[in-house]
Amino acid sequence: EIGILLCRHIHHPPNRFELAHLEQSDLVFLDRGDRKRLWETLGTDIGSEVAEHVKWRYLQGAVVIAVGESTTLLGEKSWYCSNDMVVPFKGWGIFPHIVAPEDGTDMEDLVEQLGGAGVVVLGIHK
Repeated sequence: EIGILLCRHIHHPPNRFELAHLEQSDLVFLDRGDRKRLWETLGTDIGSEVAEHVKWRYLQGAVVIAVGESTTLLGEKSWYCSNDMVVPFKGWGIFPHIVAPEDGTDMEDLVEQLGGAGVVVLGIHK
């Protein structure tokens, strides 16, 4: 059972109190947002402190819930689009696949642009 006693928004960059709270969290909720901004603030390949704390908490048994665009951070690879080009970046690796929340995207072409390896897992839509 997870009893939610205190909910806290983690800012970018996080302060020491926010990181201390995250280190003790049993539930981590990632909201949707612009994919490039998510990478800039939570990308592991650029050394995000928050990303490392979330991954550590997950490995310690915390529940991580991601919705919308933030689901892409959970896979091995992720991406954002810039000038009709796919710009790949390293995901958190919680899931050993590429996670894609959108519908109607040419997934075969996307996987090829991301390096050709992996499985695409589609999120649940209404």
